[in-house]
Amino acid sequence: MTALVRNILTPERLIPLSFLALILAGTCLLLLPIATHAPISPIDAFFTATSATCVTGLVVVDTGSVFTGFGQAVILALIQLGGLGIMTLSIAFLYMVAGRVSLFNREVLEMSVFQGPMKGLLPLLLHVLRITLWIEAAGALLLTWRFHQCMPLGDALYSGVFHSISGFCNAGFSLYPDSMSAWREDPLTNAILMALIVLGGLGFLVLSELWSWWRSGRQQPLSLTARLVVFTSIGLIVFGALGVLASEWHNVLDIRDWSDLPGALLESLFLSVSSRTAGFNTLPMDGLTEPTYLGLVLLMLVGASPASCGGGIKTTTLIVLLAHLRSRFLDQRDTVIGNRRIPESIVSRSVSITIFSLLVVMAGTLLLLSTEGQGVALKEGSELFLKTTFEAVSAFATVGLSTGLTADLAAFSKAVLILLMFIGRVGPLALALAIGRRRRPEWRLASENVMVG
Repeated sequence: MTALVRNILTPERLIPLSFLALILAGTCLLLLPIATHAPISPIDAFFTATSATCVTGLVVVDTGSVFTGFGQAVILALIQLGGLGIMTLSIAFLYMVAGRVSLFNREVLEMSVFQGPMKGLLPLLLHVLRITLWIEAAGALLLTWRFHQCMPLGDALYSGVFHSISGFCNAGFSLYPDSMSAWREDPLTNAILMALIVLGGLGFLVLSELWSWWRSGRQQPLSLTARLVVFTSIGLIVFGALGVLASEWHNVLDIRDWSDLPGALLESLFLSVSSRTAGFNTLPMDGLTEPTYLGLVLLMLVGASPASCGGGIKTTTLIVLLAHLRSRFLDQRDTVIGNRRIPESIVSRSVSITIFSLLVVMAGTLLLLSTEGQGVALKEGSELFLKTTFEAVSAFATVGLSTGLTADLAAFSKAVLILLMFIGRVGPLALALAIGRRRRPEWRLASENVMVG
């Protein structure tokens, strides 16, 4: 019996099952009378629990006004457990109490957090958790100090802790109905949230490596992964901000003279940072131009970095794909980045993840349109197509930005977004592995050329 359970509950399958169990538990808690000021439907509770566990931030009811303090605490717990991973925290607790973990739990940890075998795994995990708690605590203190300037200390502390955890875990949940629009022109609040979002999106391993690099006096060389993550993240943030600034110059930014430029730069930078992973917004999302929507879709699709709280295909995947295309155009045998040859297995994984992600988003968009676009003519439905695509990508990439469409969706469309959020959080690769391990055959079939392109 034990062997049968172990064959069924492989590490690859246990990861999505742990998220599913957490979502179901959260749904039950949010349906309790003490969780809401007025009853909500089971689909809305399920949607909220999924969005929190998958650190997405899409909402169908207002978090601050619909849920009680208990309900908001449940959402915050789901964000923290979902962001760091329920299996990760469980194994870390087991290690601290018992001093050791089984080989099976070690394999689960390697799959869920580090995506491969690691040396010094458990001490590294505890180091990562300590860094996480320090960052969240620092963010909470800074936000509390800032919020206390316009609200009582108790409310400021509660809001500071909530938004610090939500920011670092890239969840995008806010206690305010207009997200962070009230702090649109406040540089300090914007800077704190952006720092939390960026740090949470870099990835746990990269954070640990950067911390060690800093403590060594910047003498210890950074790995290729860390360099790619940092430089790609900076590049995407800068180009994203410039794109928003250019396309919204005469729209929501309303730049009339050069004195408006600093504030517009801050708002563009915040949207660029938040759009890849978090989902907070200070600009009205339903008033952006179509080029901005398209640019945000691309940023959301790329998402955060590996082993982080964010979703998307990941920054390193994008760079590997671009390097692979470059090698093919130049007729080079190997894919090279930074004078290092990238293994063919990594290239193949990057291509597979990207294709799988695009197919899932396309299928999700089609399902949303089949429900929300019934009876809508092509000319009238062009805006709906853009909005449904935006919502589908936002859900799959676990971003949480919305054009305002989510709250008004039919139950079937909400179910589609729930599925997209779950797939996006578990990860295309982990989901594929969960379905079943493929054994390599000892023989190979005959090859034949196929015309492409």
